[in-house]
Amino acid sequence: MRDVKIFAVVVIIVVIIVAFYYLIMSSNPISEPPNFRVTIIRDKMFVRWSSNESTIGEIEINGINYTENSSHMLHKLVVPHISKGHMRILEYKDGKDFATYCVELSKIHNVSLSAGIYAGYGADTGSYRMLSSLLVNMGFDTQFLIAENFNKLYDLFKFDIIAFPGGRADHMIMGLSRQQIDTLREYVSQGGSYMGICAGAYFASNYTVWNGIKYGDNAGYILDLYSGDAVGPIKEIGNYDLNSTYNPQYPTNITWYNGEIFNVTYWGGPYFTPTNNVKVLAIYDKIHKPAAIKFMYHSGRVILFGFHPEINTYYSQENREMFLKALKIEILWLAGL
Repeated sequence: MRDVKIFAVVVIIVVIIVAFYYLIMSSNPISEPPNFRVTIIRDKMFVRWSSNESTIGEIEINGINYTENSSHMLHKLVVPHISKGHMRILEYKDGKDFATYCVELSKIHNVSLSAGIYAGYGADTGSYRMLSSLLVNMGFDTQFLIAENFNKLYDLFKFDIIAFPGGRADHMIMGLSRQQIDTLREYVSQGGSYMGICAGAYFASNYTVWNGIKYGDNAGYILDLYSGDAVGPIKEIGNYDLNSTYNPQYPTNITWYNGEIFNVTYWGGPYFTPTNNVKVLAIYDKIHKPAAIKFMYHSGRVILFGFHPEINTYYSQENREMFLKALKIEILWLAGL
C-alpha cells in the first residue's frame, strides 16, 4: 500500500512538471527574434538580436536573468555557454512586456562576428581589402558595402561592426545621401559599432580641419559621431596633397595607452582634439597628440584611427604581432565584448 502511495506521488509530480513545461512552451513558442545570432567564445555566448523599436533586452537561462541597462534596437548580451534547455529572450518598453521569444539551446548555430566594410565611392581599394583581411584574421566574417546597403536600418543590424576605411572623406560624403548617413548614425546610436580609419575618421567627426581650413555641416560632415575636430594632414610626420596622383605612406611611431610603442603607417590621417568621455588609445610620438580614440555614442561604440592599423609597415614582425594583440582587444570591445 505504501509503495502504491509513493508511486502515485511520483506520477503526480511528473504530471505537474510536464504540465508546467507545456504551459511555459505554449506561452513562449520556439521562435527567434530578428537578426538573432550567437557567437561562442570559450565559456560564454555572445548573443545579438534586433527589435523594431527601442527596448530593454533580457535573456533568461536556467532561472537567471541577464538584462541590459538601457533601451536600444540592437541588443548585445554576454551569457554563460549552456548547450541544453531553452533561452528566453524578453523585451521591455516603458516597464511593460513588449516581446518574448524562446530559443532551443541545442539548435543554436555558432556564427562568427560580422563586419560590414564600406567599399563605395571614396573608399580606397587597398585599405578596405587589407582591413577585411585584418578582421578575418581576428575571427570576423566580412562583407563589402556600397551606398544602397545603407538604405534600411534593419539591414545594418546584422553587423556587429561597420567600418569606413581610408580613402577620401569628401568623396565618401558625395557617395552617400543624407538619408543614408542618417541611417548609419541611427545604427550606431541604437547599439551598433563604428570604426573609422583615416578618411573614415574624418568622415565621422563634427569638424574636419584640413590644412588649417575647418569644414563642418556645410561641407557635408553630418555624421557627427565624434564631437571634436579631426585635424590633418600632420606635416611633422608626412605631407599629403589631395591634388597629387601619388602620396607616399610614412612609417611612424605611436605610444599605446599602456606605454607600448608601435610602428604604424601614416597616410594623411588626422589627430583628434580631446573631448569629454573619450579615451585616448594612442598618441603620435612626434606631436604628442591623440592618434586613436574610443568612446560611446548613445548606446553604440566608436573607435577612430588617424593612422592605418590595417597596413603592415614591415618594421618588425614582433612589433606588428604585439600591436595586433593590443588592437584585437579594442576591436572586440567595439563589437560589444
